[in-house]
Amino acid sequence: MKKVIWFLVWLLPQAIPSRAQSAAEKLRYQLAESILKEFPAPFAYAKRTSDGKYHRQPPMATDTPTVRLLLLDRPYSTDADYEIVLAGEGTPAQAQARKYFSTADIAYMRQQLPASKRFKFEQARIREPGVRVISLDTLMAMNKRLGWRARILARDSLFQRFGSDRTFAIGGILFSKNHQRALVNVGGEGWEACVYTKVGTGWRREATLIMVEY
Repeated sequence: MKKVIWFLVWLLPQAIPSRAQSAAEKLRYQLAESILKEFPAPFAYAKRTSDGKYHRQPPMATDTPTVRLLLLDRPYSTDADYEIVLAGEGTPAQAQARKYFSTADIAYMRQQLPASKRFKFEQARIREPGVRVISLDTLMAMNKRLGWRARILARDSLFQRFGSDRTFAIGGILFSKNHQRALVNVGGEGWEACVYTKVGTGWRREATLIMVEY
């Protein structure tokens, strides 16, 4: 009997991180879905013709493109992308963060950094129609293969493979201690560090703290 009790005592602490991780993953997908819904119209209409290639088509009200946005399974990130939560005392970046997050929130967000950097989106978990999850490794390999021509040819290569050339990244998702606010990096033509607030089962953009255009 004592062995069973000790086993349960040992098992309980192991289960707590697992449940917390599962809850955070669910929140990440809810947040991603809200962000993806911010794009009300397809970016490009494309149809594959008899030559086996995609061709752009003029938008038609009756068209439903199979792919409108390519979501990276994970964005390439460095500590610079987490400047808002890693900034030192008295810095402008920290002052920006403190407008929306407490000291306890920022400490909690720093604890989430390792899991946030590893997180990858799965196609089966994305409910927004017309969004295709592509591997960052695929994109990096494509750019490496194209070399100096990557900036010119990568979009055409993506377009012919997926019927869309618009890539989008959602990463650096960090939650406040009560999980009612989140800091997230979103990127397309550049990237933004944004604050989102939980509203029911969805999220609403509250503020943009940093904006970098490419």
